[in-house]
Amino acid sequence: MSHHDVNRKQTTKPETSNSDSRKADNNELDNDDRHPSRTNLVHRLSVALDDELANNLGHDQDQQARRVIARRKTFTVHHLKELFENEFGARLVDYGKTTASIVRQFCNEIPMTDDTPFYIVNLSHYARQYLQWLHFLGRIHPLYAVKCNPNGFIVRIIAEMGGGFDCASAEELDLVRATCGVDFDYATRIIFAHPCKSVSHIKRFREAGVQMTVVDNEDELKKLKEHWPEAKVSHFFDFLRSH
Repeated sequence: MSHHDVNRKQTTKPETSNSDSRKADNNELDNDDRHPSRTNLVHRLSVALDDELANNLGHDQDQQARRVIARRKTFTVHHLKELFENEFGARLVDYGKTTASIVRQFCNEIPMTDDTPFYIVNLSHYARQYLQWLHFLGRIHPLYAVKCNPNGFIVRIIAEMGGGFDCASAEELDLVRATCGVDFDYATRIIFAHPCKSVSHIKRFREAGVQMTVVDNEDELKKLKEHWPEAKVSHFFDFLRSH
């Protein structure tokens, strides 16, 4: 699935450039965890002939492409197709299409007079990452840190997959509430993960039905005892801190 919007710049990974080297890997084919390989892999030309090396590199790329496509199909997210298309206006694209070909397709559909920038997002990536987490770490319930990318469509996808959220502020909580609605289980799928909480934010989380939070010092415990006595508290330990 791809999702495009305006007012964002498209960014790409920098390419490796050496007069005596060749790039042996494709930046778009770097999601295979079972057979990890470095991107922008460089081979020296001290021994191999140019033609022989080029043939070997092409073979390596073909093998890696097949592995990545097979891995992606292992964690299919077709059950989210309706969500992606109806709520996000996303479009289904083939696995084999490159980012460049997708961008070119969208550019061909835009009038020549429209110079508004846009960006493209692979929505399926977020869902597949969540499925991989469940597959390899099934006993650990993930709570997505909203602050790392506070975007509504990411929150919506993770919520649809059954995930929870690490909110460090009332603003992040508001984003989750606006995206997930009143039927969301705030008691078990939200944690107020700020080590130094203001009383006003404590009240906001408590009123929303959130029950979990964290502390890393005695003063926070005293604050919770006064303003949030029923909270379920986890403790941050810093084993490297000297006392």
